Amino acid sequence: SPAQAGLAELREAYDRVHGDYDDFWVVQAGKPVADLVARLKLRGSERVFEAGCGSGFGSALLAQRLDNGGSLLAVDLSEGMISQARRRLAQRNLMGPGQAGASQAARRPANVTLQHGDALDALRRQHDLDVVFTSWVLGYIPLGPFFAAAEAALARGGSLAFIVHRDNSPREPLDIFAKLVARNPGALRKRVAFDFPAGAAEIRDALGQAGLQAQSLWEGSVVFTYDSPQEVLEHLLKSGAGTVFHDALDPLMRPELEQAFIEELAARHPGVAMFTVIHDFAACIARKP
Repeated sequence: SPAQAGLAELREAYDRVHGDYDDFWVVQAGKPVADLVARLKLRGSERVFEAGCGSGFGSALLAQRLDNGGSLLAVDLSEGMISQARRRLAQRNLMGPGQAGASQAARRPANVTLQHGDALDALRRQHDLDVVFTSWVLGYIPLGPFFAAAEAALARGGSLAFIVHRDNSPREPLDIFAKLVARNPGALRKRVAFDFPAGAAEIRDALGQAGLQAQSLWEGSVVFTYDSPQEVLEHLLKSGAGTVFHDALDPLMRPELEQAFIEELAARHPGVAMFTVIHDFAACIARKP
């Protein structure tokens, strides 16, 4: 049977899409991230760890809140994404001293560190954290081990805040992908299986097993709209959402399967002027008692 896609495949995929990531993902998927950061009750002096910072959208929001001597360590598997995050933070003057204006002289800039590497391994080396934060990364990192590492790294009373894709989302593109692979089983060079939760009940259970208590837990969706099936496919390949699935296919068969995807999606929605891609998620703020 095919080997399973893992960290190497994720790193390669996100290194390749980092330049398009904001336009094809953050433009909509950043909205629940901003909501999650806004819900965090921060004094500005917290020690924060971010797992999978991507292009730094959430990192910038956190750094802006950590303006009373707080610190942020943000880790990502992709060097391309780290370069985007560094650029974003530098443009917002969030990477070092001198960011505070005269009217904010009493506030101190966050101590921000961007680190290339395995976020779960890095989290396991932390201790006495006030906040562990991650958005759209869990699932690629198995939930159980991550929650256990977060519980061990957090100080008592610390918070874990996250957004995670729900299982089998986006539903229609994944359904089409499965259908095409079933027709052409030899096309799949590597198995793709991640640990996305079915919903809130599964998350509560996993948090409880790790010794964490969910304080706020909600579900939602981000919706992307496109004018054609071709644009839907481009979204999937440039946002990271479908990149690993695409990379798991035999390179010689990809053009044929891409065309088959476009035709299948068009056939499912005859005559429509707009195509939607719906990414379902769960978000949570949990506490270490």
